[in-house]
Amino acid sequence: MADDRFALVREAANGKDRFFIFGPPKSAHATPASTPQKPAISPPPAAPAPPFVWTDRLTALQTIGADRGEARTVKITLVGRLGKTIDQGAFYQATMTADRVPALTKGLPTPPAVEATYLVFIQAKQFRKIADAANDAEDVVIIEGWCQPDSDARGIVVWATNVTSKKLQAATREQKAQE
Repeated sequence: MADDRFALVREAANGKDRFFIFGPPKSAHATPASTPQKPAISPPPAAPAPPFVWTDRLTALQTIGADRGEARTVKITLVGRLGKTIDQGAFYQATMTADRVPALTKGLPTPPAVEATYLVFIQAKQFRKIADAANDAEDVVIIEGWCQPDSDARGIVVWATNVTSKKLQAATREQKAQE
C-alpha cells in the first residue's frame, strides 16, 4: 500500500520536485550496486588545430567552389564621425575610415589591419536628423545600411537606410522613460 502512495506522488510531482524527493531517475541500463563498475576511460584529447593563416581563406574559397550559400539580407553598421559632407541635393555624400580591427569573437582569425574607406550616401531628409551630431565633437553618428565593395572608389559604398546618433538615442530613451 505504501508503494502505491509513492507511485502516486512520483506521478503527480513535477520534474524538479520529483528529483528532490526521489533523486535522479535510474537508468534502464544501471548496474546493481553490488556489481563493481569499471572506471570510465576518456578518449585522448584531440590534437589542436594548426593556427589559421590569413591566406588559407582563399584555399577554403576554392574548396567551397560553386557550393555557396545565399545572403538574403546584408546590413552594415558604421559608428563614428563623418568626414567632409557634400550636399548632392536629394542626398548627402560623406566618407568614414577605419584602421583598427575591432575585438572579434574568440576563435575567429584576426584579419590584417588595413585602412578601410567607406563612401556613405545618406538621403537628405535622414541627414537633417543627424546634421547637428555630425558637427558635435562629443557625439557620434550611427549609420545602418546596405553595402557593396567599389573597386573604383577603393572602398566600400554604404547606402544608408537608418541614421541616428548616440545623443539622439539617449534623448529618445529619456523621453520614453518620462511617458
